Amino acid sequence: MLTITWTECVSASRADHELLSDYRKQKLARLKDERSRQVSICAERLLIAALREADPAFPLPPEIALEENGKPYLVGRPFEFNVSHSDRYAACAISDRPVGLDIQVLSPCSEALVRRFLAPSEQEAVLNANDRDEVFSKLWCRKESYLQALGLG
Repeated sequence: MLTITWTECVSASRADHELLSDYRKQKLARLKDERSRQVSICAERLLIAALREADPAFPLPPEIALEENGKPYLVGRPFEFNVSHSDRYAACAISDRPVGLDIQVLSPCSEALVRRFLAPSEQEAVLNANDRDEVFSKLWCRKESYLQALGLG
């Protein structure tokens, strides 16, 4: 498992930005919040580190394009990837087959949210749980990860 600390991410030099994909630079241009920009950079830095660990000769910056449904992919490369970020946390997964990943910082979930996004059996599990927020977050992340692996998340 690779880790990059928050301090390492936010202290990235200008040269580090040259390693970012055009895809990421375009996303960054649309983000107004500095924290969102920082965590977005961290997500791609994790991707770059994972790609370089899997293939030390992986060319940088990565060339990322979007599938028809909007899922990003590496152009001409054998790796599938997914990144996720929430608050000050970022995660990345790479694989030789479709992969999905989602992370969420625990936050309060309302009953309306539970009923809107979860199946009846999942609703029951959350609403009867001692820690509703944790159970909801776990279910949400599983669903998001699965949908992202399919390219639908």
